[in-house]
Amino acid sequence: MGSAVPIRKVLPTLSQMVEEYLDERSLDLAPSTVKNQGYILRQFAAQSQDEGNRADAVRLLQHAKSPNVHNLYRATLKCFFDWCISQGYRTDNPGEGIRTKKGTHKFIDTPVQALDSFIREGFDTTTYVGLRDKAAVLFLIDTGARPNEAWQLRPEDVDLVQGIALLRAETTKTRTPRTVFFSKPTAKLLNTLLGNRPDWWGPDVPIFAASTGSPMTSTEFGHRLRPVTARFGLNLTVYSLRHIFATNFLRGGGSALELQRILGHSNMTMTTRYANLNREDLQEAHRHASPVNALFPEAKRHAPRKLKK
Repeated sequence: MGSAVPIRKVLPTLSQMVEEYLDERSLDLAPSTVKNQGYILRQFAAQSQDEGNRADAVRLLQHAKSPNVHNLYRATLKCFFDWCISQGYRTDNPGEGIRTKKGTHKFIDTPVQALDSFIREGFDTTTYVGLRDKAAVLFLIDTGARPNEAWQLRPEDVDLVQGIALLRAETTKTRTPRTVFFSKPTAKLLNTLLGNRPDWWGPDVPIFAASTGSPMTSTEFGHRLRPVTARFGLNLTVYSLRHIFATNFLRGGGSALELQRILGHSNMTMTTRYANLNREDLQEAHRHASPVNALFPEAKRHAPRKLKK
């Protein structure tokens, strides 16, 4: 058994603990994740009556507007107090025993065929920004990369011949490098985009940079995407492009384990959120995989007949 971590005699304030924790986590988490955790923990420290007891934790969670937000707050508090225990700042975890709530993940189910006109006709590729926007959409749908990972891609990170993009460790959510793959149409569009970059842009300017050369943001790209998708009767966000990849990857025969690696999820729990197959998908999968249909292959080819009365 490991020895217990001794409690330090001189303890920092709760706010100081939060800042120390965030500084340490910034070494292995994406900036966006640290920012979100910082918002939650600083809010917790500001409203705490004591040094962050269970009542304070419960009070914070009461402000969560949805089960998903509740679970995010709960997980953040639990990780923070586990760290406090490891540092010898306290012996208990106020977040321990607080249950998760059953959340609802509302994903818009968009078969890839529904995107045909949007992809082919939605962007003016005679302009640089139109070319960039189309290339970005195609890249996100083709690779399943997180938008914030795509925005930080540099020209040196992609191999257009092999159809490979390296997501550098400092750009990924898990701080682990990851390789994603793209198809020939995406490679062709990326090649055209890179060939039309302004001459004064250096190699550090991202592939999908704004027209000023500064990195693209999901907020800015979302503003550009919204009116285009609306013209084609679609309701898409920037992040839903990743979901389109995931659901259609599974429909196309990819496995959940393969999808987990491509998406960069640390565990299968996250991946199952994307495996949002409807009844028709499941019935089709059963038709192909059922051992009984393997014994009677002709059953796969015929629609069920109505029984005679």
